[in-house]
Amino acid sequence: MKRLLILTAAVVLVAVSRTSWAGTLNLSTGQDASGNIICPAPGSCAAQGSNDANWTVDLQSGGTGPAQVLANNSADWGGGSWVANSSSSDWIGRNAGNCCNGPAPYSFYYTFTLTAADLSTASMSGLWTIDDQGILSLNGNTISSLGGGNWGSLFAFSVAAGSSDFVLGVNTLKMTITSDDDFLEGADLTGTLSGLTTATPEPSSLLLFGTGMLGIAGLFGRKLLGS
Repeated sequence: MKRLLILTAAVVLVAVSRTSWAGTLNLSTGQDASGNIICPAPGSCAAQGSNDANWTVDLQSGGTGPAQVLANNSADWGGGSWVANSSSSDWIGRNAGNCCNGPAPYSFYYTFTLTAADLSTASMSGLWTIDDQGILSLNGNTISSLGGGNWGSLFAFSVAAGSSDFVLGVNTLKMTITSDDDFLEGADLTGTLSGLTTATPEPSSLLLFGTGMLGIAGLFGRKLLGS
């Protein structure tokens, strides 16, 4: 009986430590470190020029750095022809204070990591646009492309669960400006990565529960042995 109770408690501990959950990752451009959209309204924004917390960009001077949030008081703003910023995403560019950020091609990057378990469940969907022309790719695989003049709307993209476009380890979602006139360029994306599964850390309450179960098992064991 003692051994049965101890074994039961141990099984409970193992079961709760292997619990997993499904989640989503917000891929949208224009987020701060807390996941808030920096310029959520279509008009002017005092925070324009702030660094995007997740997206980086090839810098004109070389290397990469944080992409900057664009708004209609930015020097690098496409005017009324661009789809407006919203509570879902902002436009981003190389330098909000410069109208002319260099000739194409150059890219914006978002990286995330997938475990072996994630690969079987991860999927991606959303909307995007770019000025002038460009390609949206995942780990070098094109998932959408847009020609010039499409910056007034957002266009759907998706990557199905189990797609070979996802890889184990670090993944890179990339928006590349493939052609431009070196005047008022940027990109805008709203989307999510979903179906992620991650081992859940054991909360202290579960540890306490498990410890209690072992204690009860020990108590019953002593009683059964007559101690």
